[in-house]
Amino acid sequence: VLPLWESYFYVSGTKSNRIYVKCPFRAAIRNGHTFMVPKMLVAGMIPSAGALKQALLKRQFDIADSILNILSGCIDNSKSLHYAVLVGAEGIIRTLVATSIGIHQDFTELEIQKRYYGTSLIPLHRFRVRTPVLSTAILSENQKIVSLMLSFDILLDPGNTSLERDTDYISPLTAAVHVGNLNMVTELIARGVNPCDNRAIFEACCTGNHEIARAILDAIEAKNQGRQGRGSGFGARAIREAIEKGDIDMVDALAPIADMDQAVCGELENEKALLTAVCAAIFSRSPRRLDMIEILFRHGANANQTSESNYHWLSHDGLFGGPSNITPLIMAITTANMAIIQCFLCVLIPTPSEYCL
Repeated sequence: VLPLWESYFYVSGTKSNRIYVKCPFRAAIRNGHTFMVPKMLVAGMIPSAGALKQALLKRQFDIADSILNILSGCIDNSKSLHYAVLVGAEGIIRTLVATSIGIHQDFTELEIQKRYYGTSLIPLHRFRVRTPVLSTAILSENQKIVSLMLSFDILLDPGNTSLERDTDYISPLTAAVHVGNLNMVTELIARGVNPCDNRAIFEACCTGNHEIARAILDAIEAKNQGRQGRGSGFGARAIREAIEKGDIDMVDALAPIADMDQAVCGELENEKALLTAVCAAIFSRSPRRLDMIEILFRHGANANQTSESNYHWLSHDGLFGGPSNITPLIMAITTANMAIIQCFLCVLIPTPSEYCL
């Protein structure tokens, strides 16, 4: 019977079909022939971890449970916990957690992440994205499963929350921000999650959720009594995102705690340009860019620094060459906008306010 079974499912030489040939359990579940699974188990055939994954994603929980009974203790089922969480298989979650399988292991299967989380959270296919199991639960938006996971002994803040471009990390706080769950954001912070999460605050800016951003920023202020510190890079991408979107309320909220002098890449126009917050505001197309510049200066942005990244961007456009001595003031002058130039001069050369535009 097995050779016929294999030949039936070997439609082409693609990698996907070869995988299903090697595991007839996966092929049976994928194609809806679940009646074959008990027969193969009785015959002594051993399923793979992929068969358990397929059963979970197809929501064949009885089949998944019978496969899990065979696999328990035989192979690594760490990814299966994430699949069980995604589809809300409470019984299988309890079984896996009882054996401590996968509870502290991050999830990195990009195809499944994109299908369930969406491309806005995982924008570029070549980046590996690490997701702890609590984040998976929050992203599933199944409150019953989230509450179940919180009842277990799992890490609430288990990894790096920087915005490294090669290995992104989706913390539980970031996941809660992404799905717009204010109650979960406040609960995580109340449970002791560190609110100084670069990606979470960046996600709040991307989604434009002011209420959630305010909750995180208030927690940061309470934890650190204000600014994170110059040179830390904290909030740099978030405030640039807010500037590029012309979200002046978000800029005003972020300015007290963000590192405004850190040059970062943008997400919208000039995405390859490394610019500080002030320089990004100078070249913003928002009608309120002058207001944004004034907000940045009011909260201590450096108006007279030199930046290799700013110089590189300008020289790439053919505006400047030579030494990297381009300051935000010179960049402002290139706009020929007297209101912006006057705003800079008022900061660099203090004068009576009645002479400032």
